[in-house]
Amino acid sequence: MRIDMLEGRSAQEKAKIADGRSAEVKQSFYARLCELLVQTVGLREQDLAVCLVENEREDWSFGNGQASYLTIPKDRWR
Repeated sequence: MRIDMLEGRSAQEKAKIADGRSAEVKQSFYARLCELLVQTVGLREQDLAVCLVENEREDWSFGNGQASYLTIPKDRWR
């Protein structure tokens, strides 16, 4: 996750996630992220822009030149 502070007053956040999360899960993420940034850095709620970028699980590699979600058993996904 990357958070860019703009002119010290607003933030843009871009998060990459695997496809398949419901609208309710995404809304919970937006709300919790906003809550944490308001509490920890004093950001105003209206000054946060969030963009989720979804992709397929086979698009992820966490090293060793492997498509991790294709080689790691599903019960070990985080």
